[in-house]
Amino acid sequence: MTIGRCSITEDPDAGSLRQRGDVVSFSSVINASSVDEMKARVQQLRGLMDNDDETVFPFTWSEDSSFDGFYTDFQVEVADYATMLTNGACPFSLTMRRVGGFTAPQFECIATTVVATNAHGLPTSTPAGIVALPYTNLQEASIPTSFAGGSSNSFLSGTTRTTADGLVRYCAPTDQTPFRYMWATSPAYYYEGSARFEQSFGGTYYEMNGQQVRPVSSAWRISNGLMRVTISGTTISVAHYDGSTWDTAKLWTIGGVAPTAPLLASVTSARVIRNTPEEVIVRVVPKMEATASSTVVDISLRRGCRWAAFSLTSNYTTDWYINTSPNEAGTALTGGFRATATDAAGNRYVVGGLAAQTNTLANGRLKLTTAAQTFNFVIGSEVAADGSGQTLLNQYAQTVIENHRVVIR
Repeated sequence: MTIGRCSITEDPDAGSLRQRGDVVSFSSVINASSVDEMKARVQQLRGLMDNDDETVFPFTWSEDSSFDGFYTDFQVEVADYATMLTNGACPFSLTMRRVGGFTAPQFECIATTVVATNAHGLPTSTPAGIVALPYTNLQEASIPTSFAGGSSNSFLSGTTRTTADGLVRYCAPTDQTPFRYMWATSPAYYYEGSARFEQSFGGTYYEMNGQQVRPVSSAWRISNGLMRVTISGTTISVAHYDGSTWDTAKLWTIGGVAPTAPLLASVTSARVIRNTPEEVIVRVVPKMEATASSTVVDISLRRGCRWAAFSLTSNYTTDWYINTSPNEAGTALTGGFRATATDAAGNRYVVGGLAAQTNTLANGRLKLTTAAQTFNFVIGSEVAADGSGQTLLNQYAQTVIENHRVVIR
């Protein structure tokens, strides 16, 4: 049984099943293999309640596939027994309502392409911004069409990428924004290649619904099946999926140069700002060494992208930089640079920023030319050294703001 991102695999029955029109209510039990797994499953269920990021969610049940579809108005009640903390068994009851279209409702995406102000003339070519969809069972995908008239590149002529959990298909709309398109898929594939926030429970990562976050002492990361990103203190960790396996993570150090050399210390908190299948945004608050200045770093990762966007804001003015760790030489691109040589996995890192840069290519360091209180940059990869580095920087500079919702036609 899957309820949103929650998967209940050990004998999930539906005792006291009741149906009233489109409303379905039943009770079941999470028979987890460990207490940590039980806690994760409970938090996944709780995250679906009053979730403005994801008002519609998929449900599947191997015992009776006639219930497979999309639901809304989720309510869950978890029993509170002392034995939950010893045997991992957790009774719960839920109520939910089928949406129009049910097994494959029509989703509408309304999106706007925005060119970020930058000092490099990015993007260097068009189209740049991309939109992506789960592809294995994509039942419908209309051509992105501008509200001003005309149509754009279609998903059918787009590019397919293999993620860690399936396929995504993306295209690059070329017409004026805002634009919209329609799409549909089965509930089993709704999260295929989706952006997601994951947190560790007992050393195992679970995808979370909603914006609930455990203390940062419990490891976390964001992913879209193509990238995994996390940050701890001064170190950013970025791993890429090469189509068959996760390659060794690339490490980056973030800090400042002048007038002193402030470094970010331990991350004191992490909070989820957005958690939708198309995009996840996490804000981390690191403590700064030897200063009372406050600093936050927002990390954004979208479905189908091989790059993650970072936005640092501080009341400390310095020449912020991002540096490979250990040093790894780069070759210049417009707005950034890529690794000169491939790494052990055959990939080449890509890094760029919006403001004017004074880079040290020999060390793999991207640094602001002028000290500032903000630092916007991107980290990605040319997987298999495919030469996509400039394309990634163009996509970053002309990103897409998108919103998906179920519509009844």
